Amino acid sequence: MKVGPGRPDPVHAKRLADLWFTSADKNKDGKVTQAEAQALLAATFAKYDANKDGKIGGDERAAAKAEVQGPR
Repeated sequence: MKVGPGRPDPVHAKRLADLWFTSADKNKDGKVTQAEAQALLAATFAKYDANKDGKIGGDERAAAKAEVQGPR
């Protein structure tokens, strides 16, 4: 990953990758299957699709971004 505006430095990029892997590896076998990856994506989508219309629109995207960035 390149360091720059909106991009994490290498240490944070590794932490994000480790977090994703840990979250996706539901059976904790040290591997992420396609089904596990798809389940994580589906859960993430459902979390941010606040009005459950099958789309993540502008307000939902802004809320997701704010949640990820945390308090400022």
